[in-house]
Amino acid sequence: MLNEDLNFVKAITILNSNRIKYWVCNGTALGLIRDKSLIPWDPDIDIGIWKNEINISKLEKIFKVEGFLKKKKFFHKDNLVSFKRKGGRDVDFNIHELCEDKKMCISKYYVHRNIIMRLIYVLSLAGNYRGNYKVIINRFFFLKNFFVKLKEFLIKKNIFYKMGGSTVPTKLFQSFKIIYIDGLRIKIPLYSKKYLKYLYGKNWKIPVKNYNWEKNKNFASNK
Repeated sequence: MLNEDLNFVKAITILNSNRIKYWVCNGTALGLIRDKSLIPWDPDIDIGIWKNEINISKLEKIFKVEGFLKKKKFFHKDNLVSFKRKGGRDVDFNIHELCEDKKMCISKYYVHRNIIMRLIYVLSLAGNYRGNYKVIINRFFFLKNFFVKLKEFLIKKNIFYKMGGSTVPTKLFQSFKIIYIDGLRIKIPLYSKKYLKYLYGKNWKIPVKNYNWEKNKNFASNK
């Protein structure tokens, strides 16, 4: 049921009513196409947009009026804008642009430099963590503030993250179609199955609870 996450319903309703060009992507597209619902262990909502088709400032104003807060960014050269609001998951806008050869497109963002940094990040969310091993991670809630400060220190020292990006053949994001789930009008890539097979492999229909997107070759590091 999509109503289990009111932020997803609200975000899609906002995009539709304001005629903003978008499509659902990544794990959100995987859940909707494979399961007709959001993936329970997926911590955020992924929306795709083209860089040359959107006014980010206008997008921020629209979502602010609807009660969403823009999440603090540590970087200014990535292609990710995130919003948060009580009642559901964070909403991530993955901004896509053409690569040099134009056959591929990329959404640039930062990934954890190594498994240690990933662990520090997860522990900085202890108490509210919704991902894999959440029962164990959330037991360390009393250390959350320590790991938040450690994460911020490592970010300032440019140790925590490295540049990465999600690359997809441009043709997969040029045509779209509409699906309806629980009465909600949602835009997805026209060749959605080809897209999911490209992104997650031939076994994309099999749920993987311990999936780590940072190990996916299509979310490759640029450094």
